Amino acid sequence: MKTHVVVSSAIYLLLCCNVLHAQWPQQTHGVRPGWEVEFGTRILDRPGTENTIPLVTDSVTLATLFDAEEASDLDVSAGADFRFQRMTCYDLSWEVRGYFQKWDVTESRAGNLVATAFTPPGLPAGTQLTAFDYDYDSELISIELNLKRAVRPGLTLMVGPRFMNLDEIISIDSNFFNPLVGDFLQIETRTETKNPLTGLGIGAEFRKPLSRDLFFIGLIKGGIFHNVASSRITAFNTLFGQPDITTILIDDRDNRSAGVGEISARIHYDLVPGSVSVYAGYEAMWLDGVAVAPAQLLTTATGSAPFINTANTIFANGLSVGGMVRF
Repeated sequence: MKTHVVVSSAIYLLLCCNVLHAQWPQQTHGVRPGWEVEFGTRILDRPGTENTIPLVTDSVTLATLFDAEEASDLDVSAGADFRFQRMTCYDLSWEVRGYFQKWDVTESRAGNLVATAFTPPGLPAGTQLTAFDYDYDSELISIELNLKRAVRPGLTLMVGPRFMNLDEIISIDSNFFNPLVGDFLQIETRTETKNPLTGLGIGAEFRKPLSRDLFFIGLIKGGIFHNVASSRITAFNTLFGQPDITTILIDDRDNRSAGVGEISARIHYDLVPGSVSVYAGYEAMWLDGVAVAPAQLLTTATGSAPFINTANTIFANGLSVGGMVRF
């Protein structure tokens, strides 16, 4: 019976596309010709640096209340991804895929605090503050167009242009006591980085049946980009309710290369054989050569020259869930 199905499928595909395909065409190549449409959610954790430089301490006990690792840790966030694939004859397919991910964390500290790294110019080092509010927002967008070709049963190679964009903002609100006037100086520091990345992506996709209703899809991809990175840090100082005094600490731009690496492993379960499936899996991503907001902030805090820092790599990994329709 199995041999009969294989032979019948092969004859049908040979007449349709003038090429011979392996068995199990629904998961190896999709319904041919036709479409695959996929929507899902990515729940990714983005850990921070392992650097534990103290940023905020208790002025009495000198205990660290906020460090560089906490300043760069974005925890877990849910994003969305999609994929549209048009399958044609001769083992060729066109695919558009993309995703959007946003992380946002807020930290607050209050009491008798010292934040030497962020003490504004004109105040003595170690000046006390009573409040320190930190908000870190990061958005990542990716969209790509791929030409795909099946090179052997279950294995498909892909190549195509890709655009990614990483924008980050850190806002810090703090109240420093100014001993010169006997009142508090309210300071808001806003750090912005932008990374528009354009380049070429390549990858390979592998599909394998596991049982009648289960199949596996694995994906490995990489990309090389041109990154026009920019960084801007602005401080707004307010005393006695007067208008803000605006100071630009960094306003820099850099053209450099960047790279991305991604892996994905998903198990699909067919709700309607050959047509509708749901999936769950693992995703991981490395993005290198980008300007991230915490790195710019630490550049000014440690007294280094005020220039853009693009020697950063971000890593995110976690769970993906969603569904796919083939027609």
